[in-house]
Amino acid sequence: MVLKSSLYLPEVNLEINVSLNNVKNNISKTQINSIINSIFKNSREIIIIWFFGCTVIGSHFVYIAITYHGFKIGYTIATFIYILGTKKGIIVSLASLLLQNIIYIPTLFLISESSIKMCKQTYKNRSNVKKEFIRHLLILIICLMLGMVASFLEICFSTKILNFFKEIL
Repeated sequence: MVLKSSLYLPEVNLEINVSLNNVKNNISKTQINSIINSIFKNSREIIIIWFFGCTVIGSHFVYIAITYHGFKIGYTIATFIYILGTKKGIIVSLASLLLQNIIYIPTLFLISESSIKMCKQTYKNRSNVKKEFIRHLLILIICLMLGMVASFLEICFSTKILNFFKEIL
């Protein structure tokens, strides 16, 4: 028995085209540019941490990068609370920062842990450097994908949550 592919069924192709056009129309060009900018920003942080993990003295820079990111988030939350007041500041902070950071912060911890492990393995045992580098590279690829998901959540869903709370507040 030969199964027909959905590519040959005109009504399925029409449904797919309609749904793709709906998605394309719902995502504006500014959102696409914002998603691309966010992906580059997240990828840059992840790649910098990964690169520091490839160097022998890089573990200190990894700690500095993580501390900087934590400071950035803390300062943003404190600014929201100071400017908007406690109740509104907490609501805006949760609405705008929580969703993407649920994925992005563990991603940073994963790449940081891998970077620190790579630094220690490179310094201690030079015989397994190739194996450790391949492991570190695979973790980089996984973290870049997670960073892309976090960017998509940040632009597409966090902005809608903020718009919802903007009308309430």
